[in-house]
Amino acid sequence: MDSFLPVELLRKVFLHSTESPGTHINILLVCRTTHAWLVPLIYHSITLTDLATIRRFVASHDVMHHRSRNFQFIRSLWIGSTPHDSCGWNVNGSSTDNPTGTISHLVWLCKNLERLTMLYHDFRPERWRAFEWTLPKSLKYLTLGPGLGPICPAKIFVSLDCYTGIFETFDRSFLQEILSSTSMKTIRYIVNSDRKTADNLKKLIVSTTKYLEGINIVIADSERWNEDKAVQMERMEAIARGTNVSVSRLQKGNWLEMLFAEHIGANNRFIYRYA
Repeated sequence: MDSFLPVELLRKVFLHSTESPGTHINILLVCRTTHAWLVPLIYHSITLTDLATIRRFVASHDVMHHRSRNFQFIRSLWIGSTPHDSCGWNVNGSSTDNPTGTISHLVWLCKNLERLTMLYHDFRPERWRAFEWTLPKSLKYLTLGPGLGPICPAKIFVSLDCYTGIFETFDRSFLQEILSSTSMKTIRYIVNSDRKTADNLKKLIVSTTKYLEGINIVIADSERWNEDKAVQMERMEAIARGTNVSVSRLQKGNWLEMLFAEHIGANNRFIYRYA
């Protein structure tokens, strides 16, 4: 690509221009150089909102072709509904369909994955045991739920900076395994503000841990905020006072919007570092 401008300056111009919607394809077609610049940016954060899309993505990339190399660029992978979906997410398909195999294969292909969010997936124990071995060692942020089932993140075989659980129900054995975990630095739970959650939080704090740097409780009620919820939040704040547990209420939007903003934010931060 002949130009009077320095190559690095051209690169910055092209990469920052991708912030405008619809420019990616045009820049990809300019020449091989701009194509090479843009591919890591395009594949950094991938959003797949239904099972058919996941299968098409894997089928079109997991081939003896230059596209197969693009899995190495995926750093943030979102599987599930987004705030912009007009209908609900149905990753599980029919009752006879098992999407875990397809999702496991996709995650296994993403050798440099750092952030994985999976929503509304029915992880039965036998499926989880098969899936967790596909998690790459590069993974640092894992988000699962709602309705995850009897899966304990303490048994994950990778070292996480943060595990996020959405509306999980945890019993005593679950809490003991969490508190004895050496595989994660922080845990974030997205919960409702009610008496049961406050009781669980009290159990969580009874046994302190030297391994966890902190536990973050984010209250994200889908129902209207009322006096009883405010009382339970005050109770949780009192329970957490003086410990490594923080309690906060989601003030803007809902939990899905918050998590999706983190997914997109990872891509935006990459653009500025990469450019």
